[in-house]
Amino acid sequence: MLPAFVLPIIIKTKDFLQSYLKTYRWTNLTFGESSHKIVVKPLFEISGYKFRTKEQYRTWSKFHDQLKNRYFLTFELFFLNEDGTCNVKLMNETIDNMIRQGVINPRLGDKTLGIKGLDPYNNLCRKITNSTKIYIESIKQAKRYHRLMLVGINKYLFEYDKKKNDNLEAIIYEHEIDYYDTDKYSDLSKYMHHELEVL
Repeated sequence: MLPAFVLPIIIKTKDFLQSYLKTYRWTNLTFGESSHKIVVKPLFEISGYKFRTKEQYRTWSKFHDQLKNRYFLTFELFFLNEDGTCNVKLMNETIDNMIRQGVINPRLGDKTLGIKGLDPYNNLCRKITNSTKIYIESIKQAKRYHRLMLVGINKYLFEYDKKKNDNLEAIIYEHEIDYYDTDKYSDLSKYMHHELEVL
């Protein structure tokens, strides 16, 4: 799988207004200024396929978005090898065949057409290998660090305070990180857009 990377961006007016209360209110950034975001280059692009009906497209898009929101990956998850690489050729051929045959729901498939679904028993999370889990966790951790550096520690902890009982992974612990230079961020005030409050 391709590693996540940091992409420099210019904050657009529309994005600034939409994200002001959640994000930009807590920074000194404004529209037209430079920022950055964490990006994962997908191996699967749903826009590369021609769907037969609007219903088919909506169902595939919905499943695609559910996978992306949960795992940061999409249909690649069903075509991973043991070593964490993706069989792109098999993925493209299988999905193209399912779409051409008129399969509406990619997860369940179509019994009348004799086409097996990608995840008919909804047990994808049990099939994911350890190397893939580590990859997904590294992306989550990168996104958490990005959020922390963008809005500051006080806002970050406030956001996740409600979730921490159910979702302890939301809080960043330095001893969990294997993929980051944690010494670089030991003095958080140097890397934030505003000063930390003295407690």
